[in-house]
Amino acid sequence: MDFSFCALPRQTAAEVIEMVQRAEDAGIPMVWVPDETFMRDPYVLLGAIAAKTSTIRLGVGIANPYTRHPIQIARAVGTVADLCEGRVVLGIGAGLKPTRKAMAAPDGDFTETTRDAIVAMKAVLAGEHHSVANDVFRFDNAHMEFKPKNPVDIYVATTHPRAFRMAGEVADGVIVGNVGRPDAMRTVTGWIREAAAAAGRPEDAVKIVAWNFALCGEEKSAMYDTIRLITARTIANSHSKVTGILGIDKDEVEKIRAVMRGGATKVGPDLIPDDYIDRIAVIGSAEECRAGIEELAAAGADIFGLRPSLEVLERFDYEAMVHRLWGAVR
Repeated sequence: MDFSFCALPRQTAAEVIEMVQRAEDAGIPMVWVPDETFMRDPYVLLGAIAAKTSTIRLGVGIANPYTRHPIQIARAVGTVADLCEGRVVLGIGAGLKPTRKAMAAPDGDFTETTRDAIVAMKAVLAGEHHSVANDVFRFDNAHMEFKPKNPVDIYVATTHPRAFRMAGEVADGVIVGNVGRPDAMRTVTGWIREAAAAAGRPEDAVKIVAWNFALCGEEKSAMYDTIRLITARTIANSHSKVTGILGIDKDEVEKIRAVMRGGATKVGPDLIPDDYIDRIAVIGSAEECRAGIEELAAAGADIFGLRPSLEVLERFDYEAMVHRLWGAVR
């Protein structure tokens, strides 16, 4: 199973570049830089990283068609693809609601908007003209004035069953968020593979990224406590089919949603027991983390993606955590 991590650009640009260089030196295969909130620009950063690295694969994780027009995403990632000789992957998702609200971004159905964006970006990246219109964006015989030397794979980041199936039909990969149980991952990969086959594609045409919080160390109590609140937020925002395959009772989900709607800033194990955290995250010693990641691979995931959180960044040495996890799985 491949390994990747997300580098949140909260440090200076130079520090992020140096972090990725150290990851490449350690043999880590892939890094993601997010196009979310208003942190440092991911495409500028990825261009600089491309110039300073030679083997590590680079992912935009995650862009969205609401806060950036898809042709602007395509020309930016196409430029990065030229700089890094095809080492780049584009992740596209819904974006964060607070960011979209701050920009007064247009709204529209995620699955259909994202489908349109993928088809449009694939067309213009291939040098074609393209037209499409929906509630979020419009292409009117649009095309780019260059064609990248190398193709750009497009992955859909989602936790929604309908979007999993859409991705199986048109995307190159799926970033499956917050599914830490192997049986649940097996169900999700089944949805994706079935949709790919129904669209006349090979079942293995779509790569699967297991996108999870992961904490590797011996301070188990502290690690669980660190992501207890974000676990509550994650469960509250998840589709009912996903919480169902994760084995979380509907009444418990509603209880969690009610607490989060009330603006909770802290939750305890009475609401979010450690067992719930294990259903969306990988936590434990190096041996336990390796076993958890291997189980996700056996369930159909091709790449493990280490998802950070602000709480983890504030409480732990995130870069050291990345290297501990890599040491456990390599």
